[in-house]
Amino acid sequence: MADVTVLGAGGATVTISLTSADNAAAAQAAVNVVNNLNNLGLLDMQEVAGAGSMPAATNFLGGLMLTGTGFSDDTGAQYLFIGANAPGGNEVLGGANFRTVVVAGDGSDLVYSNLSQNAQVFYGKNNGAFVNYNGNMTVRTEDGDYLLASDKGTSSTVNLGAGGGLNILDLGSGLGATTVNAAGSGTINTFGSSPTVSALTNINLTSGEVGIAVVNAQAIINPGAAKVLILSDTDGSATLFGGTGSATVGGVRGMFTGGSAGDNDMITSTVSGSTTLIGGAAVGAPGDFLRAQGSDNTLQNGAGEGTLISLGGGFGATGGNIFNLGTGQATVFSAFGGNTFNFNGDGGSQVQTRFDGATTGTNRFFDFGGKGDYSVDGFVSGQDTFSVGAVFSIGFFDAANNNGTEVTILNILGGASYFFFDDTKNGIPDIKASDITVR
Repeated sequence: MADVTVLGAGGATVTISLTSADNAAAAQAAVNVVNNLNNLGLLDMQEVAGAGSMPAATNFLGGLMLTGTGFSDDTGAQYLFIGANAPGGNEVLGGANFRTVVVAGDGSDLVYSNLSQNAQVFYGKNNGAFVNYNGNMTVRTEDGDYLLASDKGTSSTVNLGAGGGLNILDLGSGLGATTVNAAGSGTINTFGSSPTVSALTNINLTSGEVGIAVVNAQAIINPGAAKVLILSDTDGSATLFGGTGSATVGGVRGMFTGGSAGDNDMITSTVSGSTTLIGGAAVGAPGDFLRAQGSDNTLQNGAGEGTLISLGGGFGATGGNIFNLGTGQATVFSAFGGNTFNFNGDGGSQVQTRFDGATTGTNRFFDFGGKGDYSVDGFVSGQDTFSVGAVFSIGFFDAANNNGTEVTILNILGGASYFFFDDTKNGIPDIKASDITVR
């Protein structure tokens, strides 16, 4: 336990225990401002025992309330300090246009409603809620489950303690600017009134395993070293920046970059053209698994290994997706045509298009430089197209003269080589010069 000490009426002290030493130190620093004002004799103070609801001071929770007119800044702001030491359910309303400091000790389950200019709120190990109706509010929590609700609040910042859970609720008129900083494992759920009205929630993670749900809302997620799970309804959207951990993304709209630790398992939304998945595995890390379950989505492998899939049947996906293949080693499976394949580096990808044997839909292939070696299975000459940026040559080796393997090789001058293997061994090149255009 770490203690926070505040000066009470008549010079008495009130000690409030918090679990986290870091949280207590930050609370003590904020309280020291109020203590100094007390030492200068600029405060009218009340020490209130008992429990109940604000704003009636005679029905206040245990702790202190300090107000005064002898100190002000350019805005004429006053100070309201609340120290919650009593256990059980307590409710506090921060004074309108006041500067507010709230400290809730362990077990003091507290609901704080903010109307003040700049509220600083510290929660011990408990369950509580904070509602921002106006102004700026910064909250530091410890282990426990919390609710943040906002209605026209200018900005809300929550520093969520390790093991904590946080639900974020937009009351209908917008969250304002909301930032969540999570120190370790926990859960963060953000619920918006509308994906177009609700402001972005910025979520910054450090480590541990963190689950995030984005429902009818928007979020920007910086995962750090955390292993993160992101889920959503069809109206939720998010942006995930790759960290040093790994990511699991299930059916969310937006752009998601996996972590460099690899083993990223990400699935697009079913909404057409709504999701971009980018593998993040570093070289040597476990490979990524990226899957499209709707058309016109983009899948891109990272620097390491990855499996990119757009399959039908029980996999629930369609064709018409975009595959960006860069420096990594990617294996691509696509059940239907209508896809675009962009080769952008020195990788060694294996592309199996029309995995189920379907011939419908034109696949388009684009070579954008690099010197990778790629294999392509399922190219339909006369239907699929291949665009290159330099002079090319085509070589054909029939099965009789190539150890029983029939292969067509497309060589780009000074660049990549593409190998087309034909299991039918029909003696006809899989790709012809008429399928290729030079940009």
